[in-house]
Amino acid sequence: MAVDRLPAVTGAARSGVFPALLDAVAAAAHRLDGGDRVLALGYPWGGRPADTAPVLGCFLNTLVHPAPPGPPRPLDALGAEWWDDLDHADTPYDEVVRAARSAGASWSGALDGLLTFEDLHRRPPLVLGGTAGREVHLAGRPLAAPIAVSASHGEDLLVRLAWDRERYADAAAEAAFATLLATLRHHLGAGA
Repeated sequence: MAVDRLPAVTGAARSGVFPALLDAVAAAAHRLDGGDRVLALGYPWGGRPADTAPVLGCFLNTLVHPAPPGPPRPLDALGAEWWDDLDHADTPYDEVVRAARSAGASWSGALDGLLTFEDLHRRPPLVLGGTAGREVHLAGRPLAAPIAVSASHGEDLLVRLAWDRERYADAAAEAAFATLLATLRHHLGAGA
């Protein structure tokens, strides 16, 4: 796994972190893929409105973001595409795959990359029945895509890249991670 910490993004610019990450993961995936096709990036999206009762449960879905090849795109365009993705957050993943196939696309439903993002400033406490929960991070689990990026934004922006070692050599994945970090810095400013 490749890991790096960038400075936290503050103020209004925080809203651009997730679209910047989408573009950075796309750049890394394209570097590894080497082709000029549109890649399918998946990311989980879910939660509950902040003012709801403290009950167990939330919604969670995997959204698919099309990532065309090319240089970094403007952050406002990426943000608009992300909002378009969110307009379909209630469509189950299987339905997205079924719709693509019925429209004649040859897409199998496989993802070219995964992105998970956690804004630690907006994180609800892990409490059930008055008992605080704890998280356990498991290493070495199989990946559901050739690459997976995890980002946590709190006091800093922690970015991790894991890759399928049977598919990509470590040196190629580390070069893709460097591309990911350069794209993030491009979008988030010189301090990132």
